[in-house]
Amino acid sequence: MPTTLHADLRADLRTAHAVALVGSAVARHLSADAPTATWTGLLRHGLDRLVTLGRLDAAHLAPYEALLNSGHITSQHLVAELVSRELGPGERARWLRDALGALTPKAPAIAQTLGALGVPLASATPDTLLAAALDRPAIPWTDRSGAERWLRGDAPGVLHLLGCWNTPDSVLLGVRALEDAHAQAILQALRTSRTLVLIGCADALRTPALDALWRWARARFAESESRVYLLARDDQVDALRAGLPKEDRTVVVPYGPKPGDLLSFLQSLAPVREPVAIESSADHAATLDRYKRKLTAEAELLNAPFAAPHRRKLSDVYVRLRLRPQAEHDLRDQPAEAPLSTYLLGSRRRWVVLGGPGSGKTTSLRQLALRLLDEGGPLPVLLKVPDVCAEGLWGAVEQRYHADIAAMLQRQGELLWMFDGLDEALDPNEAREKMVSLAAELEGHRVVLSSRDADYDPLTGFDDLMIRPLDADQQEELLLRYTTDARRARRVLTRMRARPRTRDLVETPLLLSLVGTLLRAHPDQDPPERRATLYSEAIALALNPCELDHRRPKLKDEALAGEVLGVLSLALHGEVRDRYAMRQVERVLKQHSALNERVREVYGDIDILLRDVGRVTRLVTVRGRARSAQASAHFPHRTYQEFFAAEALVAALHDCGLLEQDAPAWKAGAALNATHSGRRTAEPVLERILEDSQERPQTWSEVLALTCGLLCGADADRLIAWLAADGNPRLVARVVAEGEGLSAETVYRALGLESGWRQWQTRRDLLFKLPETVGDLGVVVGLVDNVARGTTDGNDLFWARELLQRIARGEVTGAVGEGLILWDVQARAGALAEVLLTRHRPKEREALRRALSDQDLWKVVPAGDYVLGSSNDEEGRYDDEGPQHLVTLAKPLSMLAVPVTWEMYEHFDPEHRAARDDFDNCCPADEQDQHPVYQVTWYAAVAFAEWLEVRLPIEAEWEIACRARTTTRHWSGDCETDLAAVGWYRGNSGQHTHPVATPPTARGQNHPWGLHDMHGNVWEWCLDSWVDHYRGRETGVIIDSDRPQMTIQSRAWPADPSVLAVRCTVRGGSWSNFARDARSALRSGCNPRNQWPNLGFRLVLPAAPEP
Repeated sequence: MPTTLHADLRADLRTAHAVALVGSAVARHLSADAPTATWTGLLRHGLDRLVTLGRLDAAHLAPYEALLNSGHITSQHLVAELVSRELGPGERARWLRDALGALTPKAPAIAQTLGALGVPLASATPDTLLAAALDRPAIPWTDRSGAERWLRGDAPGVLHLLGCWNTPDSVLLGVRALEDAHAQAILQALRTSRTLVLIGCADALRTPALDALWRWARARFAESESRVYLLARDDQVDALRAGLPKEDRTVVVPYGPKPGDLLSFLQSLAPVREPVAIESSADHAATLDRYKRKLTAEAELLNAPFAAPHRRKLSDVYVRLRLRPQAEHDLRDQPAEAPLSTYLLGSRRRWVVLGGPGSGKTTSLRQLALRLLDEGGPLPVLLKVPDVCAEGLWGAVEQRYHADIAAMLQRQGELLWMFDGLDEALDPNEAREKMVSLAAELEGHRVVLSSRDADYDPLTGFDDLMIRPLDADQQEELLLRYTTDARRARRVLTRMRARPRTRDLVETPLLLSLVGTLLRAHPDQDPPERRATLYSEAIALALNPCELDHRRPKLKDEALAGEVLGVLSLALHGEVRDRYAMRQVERVLKQHSALNERVREVYGDIDILLRDVGRVTRLVTVRGRARSAQASAHFPHRTYQEFFAAEALVAALHDCGLLEQDAPAWKAGAALNATHSGRRTAEPVLERILEDSQERPQTWSEVLALTCGLLCGADADRLIAWLAADGNPRLVARVVAEGEGLSAETVYRALGLESGWRQWQTRRDLLFKLPETVGDLGVVVGLVDNVARGTTDGNDLFWARELLQRIARGEVTGAVGEGLILWDVQARAGALAEVLLTRHRPKEREALRRALSDQDLWKVVPAGDYVLGSSNDEEGRYDDEGPQHLVTLAKPLSMLAVPVTWEMYEHFDPEHRAARDDFDNCCPADEQDQHPVYQVTWYAAVAFAEWLEVRLPIEAEWEIACRARTTTRHWSGDCETDLAAVGWYRGNSGQHTHPVATPPTARGQNHPWGLHDMHGNVWEWCLDSWVDHYRGRETGVIIDSDRPQMTIQSRAWPADPSVLAVRCTVRGGSWSNFARDARSALRSGCNPRNQWPNLGFRLVLPAAPEP
């Protein structure tokens, strides 16, 4: 029986659906039995902290220790609740830091074995030992974006289902319910679509938090849950099996009689590769050493000319790969994501590694080759595909490494053949046929190729891998090779991740090294925000490396070299390859006679110039003997070729005077519909680009986007006009999506968007049609990014973010362009959605924050029990105000003393000033700065609040604040005269708004908690959706203001609307309402799109100090 179980477990671990959930037994092992690595030890430490703080009498400690030692779940729950409650939020965070923050992995072998399983890892403990041992990020379950990326396989970290100590609010001690939409989504994904392997959890299942989580998940998803394996000691097996319900699909697997047997058992489950010994006789030792030195020398050239001044180790350039699904291949036996070695040395023997320029394809192959030489096999052979096509297999080996090394390799057994640069071959079809044929000949050997992902078609007999972009930790690690200022590195990375195109840049090792080079060259200056400017400055350093290091070689004429590279790049770019015969290069240069003559004067010929550039910069290399038919020029990285082409195009456009001509007329919506104007430019270079782009707009879109960035402003807008006049909407869409330096007017016009605060719904509808009309989600993300950057309207920002979030969640379908994969586009959309509001007008946000604080406008609403709703005998009562019920505000919060004013709101959206009304000349628009803002939808109010990193109040919070423990119709009393003394309503307003905090009489200054305008002036949006009554709340409501969330009859009630079209609650009445509608209990619901002159909002800040 155990043998069969072990075989089943081993087979399930080979699928792409397995997840390992790691418990406290592993934490104990990792920490060398640190006391706080167990739940009982952690809670015991918490009891000691309570005694130290004087919150628990030492004489009363023994009963709680007895409860802990009893092993009963209910008893441990009591202790967990005591510790959590008595410590309070701030001290709880300090306790977790002291108890768990100092733990370090002291026995990492078990973590390394878990990593070798090749499956995603989740943790059931609040320490971060496993993540630290594996050098992976710890992802708390409350990190919505991180958890979703982990579930998709996009984040290689350790997911903490019970939270982790460095995010204190995420830590579950068994006292917080998991009735949370996000938690439910995680658990449902794990319990219904993954095969769970519980490792070191047998004891943990008897601890409060994991027991509560597991019972809850089992109850919710029992009918559809997948198989669960629970690893246990031999003496635990019977009791665990006896405690499982009959219908439970949990399989208890014994691993041995002793706790220490777990490690060896896990090692037996890990994929095993039989090492192929390298023949290392004395005769071969010297040859083998020379071969290793040759590979090492090649590896030293990594990322030149932008290499950091330190030698890289394997961990510094470490990248992970992801399976690329192929319909005809069953890859369930392979991990979804793993290091290159896991795939190459596993059961499958034919792979292609795909990635963009500079993503680390060659680096990965070279570093793995060196590692295999160090570790004893199999012996790697690294060759370039064009060399193999030209010289044959062993001819290429001899040419690259020497005849005696080739002879040594031929006498070896199994080899790992690494063929780099399938996309670099002069004849791609010939290269593909050659590689497939060679793979058949090398039957007893492993074979891996590398290629760019663009224009790649699957090879027969090969499985495909995609190089994963650098994650945040890897980005920081790489950038810190160039600067010691970690804070500066993080600031630069945060800024660059906020845009899709610069996000692509920091996710690519080679391109991120450009950023590092600029950090090193300019210690007191951050890199430029525009890609075009960044490339310009970095490549200028490459052409003159002496500015970085006076010992570096120098070009004879760097300006001439740059100009030549530009002319060649622009002329050759449309051929969609990066290797060109030197005879073709010479023909191009002869068409530019003056430039050709300068080359002859300085260098003699173009071959010498390009070899000089290659020697100094490696921006281009020349292969083959000079003046031979085989000689060719090679641009190693398309990004550099595209930039040089853009520089040359800028010069050509200026030289021909095109940018000085009147731009042609073009119709709105040119990025969506063909709108040929009939006018074509006479400039031959632009004519060729437009002609090439008819069938393949992606060929030139990046060059044109960089050209816009170099031109910037009116000239960039004029270039878009010329492109739009040609009637190629796919090209216009790509350039507008990727381009920088364009005005908001040009972006809006290209998409057919009408400006104005009233037209937001039309803009929203057009945005949401982009996936259908554009047809490429990658382009859509770029377009949404540029639209969001060109607007300050809160509705636009809200819906732009919503569209990005739907793309990230997979709710918006569509194709992606060449070189992209859907899940990467979804990840970029999700990352952009996260920063869309935070990047918006950051200086204005900080200024407003300071102003609110300096003016003491945040007022504390105390925690406690409150009665809400109206009594049956209240004058003017509506049925939806009852029944009255008790509401518990679990924590204090802060509320803005006044509704948001025009002055405040215009920090966020200065264009909204156009929405001011003069109320039939009763209230001049330019005198309303201190009036409450109005004409604001619920969407815009939410966007403003999140921009300021606060939120709208939920309805119950609003009424608690308004009443301030009063029970009368208004906080000021029961009569209409009491209302007239403190608030502006129909009876005294003059039918317009009034400045905030200026009540009709001095009584209005006497609100018990210092709030103003709670009755009248403007209605105020609440966060939650409208409900018709309070029935079901008679037993009481608990409000968790941090989330925000209400608990009603032990069930969570989400505060924000799950459907964005439902009515939302408004409270308080307004200047246009009668007294009945301005009572404390009065409730109403509005369509969230409403923009009314009597409708505004105020804010709450959950983290209020204790009163």
